[in-house]
Amino acid sequence: MISQMLPTVVTYAVLTASPGPGNMAIGAVAARHGRRPGLTYAAGLLAGGFVWAVLAATGISTLLVAATGLLTALKILCAAVLFWLAWKSMRTAFRGKHLTEARDRDDAPNWLVLARRGFLMQVSNPKAVITWTAVMAVGLHAGSRPAVLFVTIGICEILGMTIFAAYALMFSIGVVARGYRRAYRWVEGALGIVFTAAGIRLLMASRL
Repeated sequence: MISQMLPTVVTYAVLTASPGPGNMAIGAVAARHGRRPGLTYAAGLLAGGFVWAVLAATGISTLLVAATGLLTALKILCAAVLFWLAWKSMRTAFRGKHLTEARDRDDAPNWLVLARRGFLMQVSNPKAVITWTAVMAVGLHAGSRPAVLFVTIGICEILGMTIFAAYALMFSIGVVARGYRRAYRWVEGALGIVFTAAGIRLLMASRL
């Protein structure tokens, strides 16, 4: 069991820790609004990743890929979410108002909004799909024993929260947050470009 789980967990950790749209978004939220909002957004990301984990573990994702119509609809829906996130980032970038720590804390969305945004980000994130596809390919499959699937997904979720929390904590540090406030228009603009590119790539891909 351990020999089957180890490569899977390592693969998940490496792919999750590598920079991507979700990690960049955590950093932007934490740098602008603080540690707690960053962690809340990260929790939403984790919940979105869990959806893909369940789909991959049960083999439903394979059925989606096989059903051309469903796959196309899913790609369009996910791309629409990414384009919406891109629009929000670009709008923030072009507003150009001066940011201060007090204003950022006051302007922080409530926890439910942040969690929902994180969830939508991750369920539409191509990197999340790639991560769980790779995890299943390395050491798991839909026919694996339920105990192995359950324990492995649980360990990966704990690892994911640890990694996402590390991003939130790192970007909420004073010097990093101040750097973000000075360059936030560039950061948000870059996020908008990343989300747009991810959406276009998803629409053009032959598969998820």
